[in-house]
Amino acid sequence: MVVFLIISRLLDRGYSLANTIAASAFIILLADPTAVEDSSFQMTFAAVLAVVGLGMPASQWAFGWLSEALKDFNDTEKDSELPVEVADWRVSCRTWCERHGLPAWLITHPWKIALVIGESLLISLCVEAVFIIFMVESFHRLSPVSPFINVPAGMVAAMVTPLGLLLIFLPAPISTMVGWIIEKLLAALLKILDFTLRIPGATFRVPSPPVWIWLLYGVFLAILLLSVRKKWTAACLASVIGILGLQAAIVLKDFSPAPPQSVKLFTMLLLLSYGISRSWDNIQS
Repeated sequence: MVVFLIISRLLDRGYSLANTIAASAFIILLADPTAVEDSSFQMTFAAVLAVVGLGMPASQWAFGWLSEALKDFNDTEKDSELPVEVADWRVSCRTWCERHGLPAWLITHPWKIALVIGESLLISLCVEAVFIIFMVESFHRLSPVSPFINVPAGMVAAMVTPLGLLLIFLPAPISTMVGWIIEKLLAALLKILDFTLRIPGATFRVPSPPVWIWLLYGVFLAILLLSVRKKWTAACLASVIGILGLQAAIVLKDFSPAPPQSVKLFTMLLLLSYGISRSWDNIQS
């Protein structure tokens, strides 16, 4: 995906996320068609599609006003271009700072931090709503705290990824220092993960639920996707409640297959004796 971005910039062309995702998946499957059965392939592209298709629109719906309000905060001429509520918030904050003789960054920096954390958490929740299907079916795990771990993980990844790409071009002394920084960032992330997993109920071992559970789950996901894009508040809340309810059912309800009512001892002994006789015949031959 990074290569597609670089090529599009070199050719002075636009950059389409959907086309880039599709092209990247196509190249991987062209090299190895069996990758479609790999859990890492499935979960990687499911996560990317969840971010692009659900997480980013939800983040724009929830925090778009704050992002607009903080952009060029000291530019008073921009107030007239913004919605009335956003412009009023900017004017009120600037007036408060001027009244108390405080710099504007004292207001904007905490809000910027809250914006980054809020967007990261919301996108993480959207990704987790899709991720649970693969986690339960592939690894039989469901973790209620994983969306909260993804927030620091996303921040670490945002720092590690460009630093890792810089290692390609940096000379040896500087690259060693950058590598040390990457190592410390990843070590800190692993410590956070280890601490979080010690919390009771951080992760649950669950069996695969019946197909009708996933069909209903898919319906709620589709409603959530549509309601986020159309900005339907009531439908969005209803779909979230349905998704959380099904997740709770997967954790609390035992969907494991029932054991056999009686042990077929005679059949087992017959098969065992047949296997022993065949093995003895093979030894004699």
